[in-house]
Amino acid sequence: MQTLRRGSRGIHVEFMQRLLVRADTREHADYPYFGSDGRFDGETDRAVRAFQRRHPGLVVDGIVGPQTWTALGLRNQREHPIQRHGQPTGMSCWATAAGMIDASNYATPDGVALGTTGGLAPEFENIEAFARHLGWRMPDHTPDVGELVALLMRTPLWIGVQHATGRHAVVLSGVYSDGDASGQGTMVRIHDPWPVGHGAVYGSFVSPIILRDGSYRAPASLEYLLIPP
Repeated sequence: MQTLRRGSRGIHVEFMQRLLVRADTREHADYPYFGSDGRFDGETDRAVRAFQRRHPGLVVDGIVGPQTWTALGLRNQREHPIQRHGQPTGMSCWATAAGMIDASNYATPDGVALGTTGGLAPEFENIEAFARHLGWRMPDHTPDVGELVALLMRTPLWIGVQHATGRHAVVLSGVYSDGDASGQGTMVRIHDPWPVGHGAVYGSFVSPIILRDGSYRAPASLEYLLIPP
C-alpha cells in the first residue's frame, strides 16, 4: 500500500480515511475524524497523529506507512495491472470492460445478442452466452463481501450493474479491505470505460458500489458478475 502523508490525494487516501473514521469510532476517540474525500489535508494529518498517539509502538509523524496501515486494520490489498480504455460509443461499455481484462475480447462474439442501441442485451441467457464465449464463468449467486475480496485478490472482475438511469459495465481492478464482513471497510478500484473515448479510474466502497461521472455519483446494484479463469 502507498505511504501517505499530508498533500497525498486519491483512492488510497480515501480508503485510509474510511479506516480512520472506523478506528476513531471503535476506540471512542476524543475528537473523532469524519470524512473520506481522498485529500490528505491538515485535519486528516491531525487525526492520523492522534491515532498514532493512541497506539504504542507507532511513530507519531502523521505518515501512514506499513505499521500505521496495519494498526488501522488493513488486511487485504491487490491492484491488478489493468490499462484504462474509453468505450468508443455510448453503448459499448460491455465490450470495452471485457477488453480491459483481455484485449482479445473487444470483438462482438457470435451468438451474443445486442439491443437496438448497440448495448449488450441484459437477459440472463445472453450474459451467460457472453461469458461462455470469453471462457469466463458467471456464478449462480451474489458473492458476499468475503468472497468478493477473495475473488479480487486473484483476478479482476467484469460486472454489470443497474443504476437510476440505466445499466453499465465496469471492471473491478483492485481491492483494499479490513476484512469486516459488513463491507464498510472494503473498497474496490474501478476501471470504468465511461466517458466515451477516455474512461476513468476511481474507488468505491462496496455497500453500495458508487459509479462516478465527474462530480455526479450514482449508487448501483450488481446484476451480473463474470469471473475470468
